[in-house]
Amino acid sequence: MKTGKIVAGLAIVVLSLVVVGSMASAMGQNHVDVNVGNGAKYTAVAYGNGTFMVIWYNATGAYLNATVINSTTGNVIKTGTIATDIYTYNGKPSIAPKVAYIWKNNTYLISWVTSNKYLKAIGVNTELQVTIPGTIINDTSGVSYKGFAMAVGDNKAFFVWSNSTYQLRGRFINDTFTGNSFNITNTKAVYQQNPWISYDPTTNNFMVTWINVTENSTGSKFYNITGKIYNGDTMDNISGSIMIANAFATDSSYTSPAVCGGNGYFFETFVNYSAPYNITGRIYYASNGTSKSPAFLIGNSYKYGRSPMPAIYNGSAFIVVWSNSTESILARGYDNNGSPQATYTIYNGTNGGNPNIAYDQEDDSYYVVWTEYSGGSYTIDSAVYSSDITVPELNLFIPVLAVVVVELYLINKKH
Repeated sequence: MKTGKIVAGLAIVVLSLVVVGSMASAMGQNHVDVNVGNGAKYTAVAYGNGTFMVIWYNATGAYLNATVINSTTGNVIKTGTIATDIYTYNGKPSIAPKVAYIWKNNTYLISWVTSNKYLKAIGVNTELQVTIPGTIINDTSGVSYKGFAMAVGDNKAFFVWSNSTYQLRGRFINDTFTGNSFNITNTKAVYQQNPWISYDPTTNNFMVTWINVTENSTGSKFYNITGKIYNGDTMDNISGSIMIANAFATDSSYTSPAVCGGNGYFFETFVNYSAPYNITGRIYYASNGTSKSPAFLIGNSYKYGRSPMPAIYNGSAFIVVWSNSTESILARGYDNNGSPQATYTIYNGTNGGNPNIAYDQEDDSYYVVWTEYSGGSYTIDSAVYSSDITVPELNLFIPVLAVVVVELYLINKKH
C-alpha cells in the first residue's frame, strides 16, 4: 500500500472513500492540504516514467503551475510556476491548459494560451527544468476562448484550436517543432469549439472531436458532436467527418465531447445539453472511424456537463470519470465492446466537478484529480489507486491523498 509523505508546511488529514462494485484494485493515501496560493483553475494530469504531473492556473496573478508526484510513493517531487503570461478574461484564467508525456525524450509537454491569444508549448522534466524551449504553436489567427486540444503520439504532437472566427485549425508538430497549420474542416459552421484529441498507439492514428454548431433556416442553433481521424505518419484525414451526435436528427443539442484511444479503438463520450443531461459513450475503430458499438448510457451529469468526461485506457478497459447529477465523482470501466464493468465512487459528495484521470501502466495505478466547491471557494483534490489490493464489493472505506488549493471564483465562468 502506498502512503503519503508528510512535508513541512503540509497539513495531514485522513478522508474516507466509498468504493461501490467489485473493484479489482484500490490503495490507501493520506489527505494532504497544500497551500499554493489563492486559487486554482482548469486542472490537467498526465503520467510519465514513474511520475504524475498535475497542472493548474493560480487565481491571484494568473500563473500556470505544476506539481510532480512520485507515482510509487505518493510523495510530491516538485511544485512550481510554469508560466506567467497566460490568457485571462476579466482578470481570471479562461482557457484550460494541457499536459502530456513525450516518452521519446522523457519530457512533459505543457501547452497554454498566452495573453495575446497565441498557443504556446514548453517541455519540462520532473524537476520542472525546461528541456524544450517555449514555442508558439498556432498561426496568426490566434486562439478563441472556445478552447484548444493537444495529444502526443509516437513521433508527433497534434494541436487543434478554435481560432478567432471560431473555426477549427490543426497542426502536427515534429521533434523540431515544425509543421504547417491547416483547417480541420472546410465546411464553415457558426462555431467549431471545445476540441479534444487522443492517440491510439496500435494504429498510430489520432482522433479529434469537437462541438459543431450549425443553424437551421429559422436561425435556431444545433450543437452536434463531430469527429475526424488523422494518420500519425501521413497526417492525412483517413475517416472523413464522423457524425457522433446529430442534433438535427434528435432535436436536441450536445456538449462536452472527449475521446480516448487504445488497442485499435477510440472511446468517445459526450453530454446531452438538456435534462436529465445523459452522458453517452460510443466506441469507434481507430483504423477508419466506423462505429464498433451503438451509443450507450454512462450516467447523468450535473446540469449540462461541468466538463468533458475524460477516459484512459489501461490495456484491457477504458476507464471514464465524471461528475454525476449530485456532483459526486464516479469512475467506471468499459471493455472494447462498450460493456460496463465496476463503478467506483471516487468522491462521495455534493460539490465535485471537472474530473480528470491518468494511468501508470508500470505500477497499474491511477491518479484522479477533480475540483471541489465548498464555503465559497474551490479546491483541487486528487486520489491514487493501484491494483495491489483486492477490494470487497461494498462499503470499503479507503483513505485517499488530496492536494487542496483554495479558489475564490467559479470554475465555469461563461462569456
